[in-house]
Amino acid sequence: MDWIGGWATAICMGALAAALAQMLAPSGALQKIFKVAVAAFFLCCFLSPFFDTDSLPTLSLPKQPVSVEESAQNLKEEMHRQLQNQVEVRLKQLSMDALQKIGITPEKILIHMDTGADGSISIKQIDVVLKDEDRKQKGSVRSAIQEALGFTPSVLSVSEVKAS
Repeated sequence: MDWIGGWATAICMGALAAALAQMLAPSGALQKIFKVAVAAFFLCCFLSPFFDTDSLPTLSLPKQPVSVEESAQNLKEEMHRQLQNQVEVRLKQLSMDALQKIGITPEKILIHMDTGADGSISIKQIDVVLKDEDRKQKGSVRSAIQEALGFTPSVLSVSEVKAS
């Protein structure tokens, strides 16, 4: 029986909200659209007991409020992580472009980066893994990436990677 009281309260509150919104409604061309929106809202309030509430998304709030400093720190960490991912993707793309110019498609390009205390990102190592048939071109691969990125990569073949 409590659900009937809740439903009646929801209808009354919905009617009150609809009436208040109707008084604040703009006049003119938007008035018809606004009236339809208010009617749809009131209809939803009226039909709410018939909705399957288990399928509706639930809103879960953190139990303890998050401080502004903690939010700022989380945002800063997320931005730094995204920046690091973008740098890695761009370095891989530049390496791929340089290798495609000399007609080589590598098996894999690995970028190893490090983050400094000041938030700076530095490249520790670039590993290029070549197909076994391209292993004779390690020198040209090294020089192509050196020319494109200004960093000398470590170049290995697939069989050398499997052996180690």
